[in-house]
Amino acid sequence: MKNALVCLYVISALSGTLSSCGGNETESYTCPNIVGEWEWKKFVGGFGNPDITPDSLGITKTLIIDDAYITVLINDTLQYSTTYKCELISNSHYSLQSIELGTGETYIPYIYNDTLELGIILSGQKDIYWRK
Repeated sequence: MKNALVCLYVISALSGTLSSCGGNETESYTCPNIVGEWEWKKFVGGFGNPDITPDSLGITKTLIIDDAYITVLINDTLQYSTTYKCELISNSHYSLQSIELGTGETYIPYIYNDTLELGIILSGQKDIYWRK
C-alpha cells in the first residue's frame, strides 16, 4: 500500500510539472532585440547557391523595424511595410525563435553584436544585416 501511494505521488508530481511547462512559453515569449534600422550586407544562398551582395546587385536595402512593423527600403524607396509577430516554434527536439511577417513569410532571427541574420527555415539561406 505504501508503494502504491508513493507511485501515485510521483506520477501526480510529474504530471503537474510537465503540464506547467507545456504551453506557457509562447504566451510570455518576447522578440529578440530586432528593433532598429538595419543595412543589408549579404544573402547567403545555402546548399550550393552563390552569395549575393548589394554590390553584385547594384542596390542598397534597409530594414526599419519598430515594435509593430517591418519596413523595407530598396535604394531608399519604400518597397513594403508589414506587421510582424514573434513566436517560439518548438517540438520535442528543438525550440526556435521565429518572426512571422504579415505577408506570411517566416524567418529565424539570430542576433550577435550588431549583426542580424534572418534565416529561412530548413533551406540554409539567410540575409545578413548590420545595425545602422
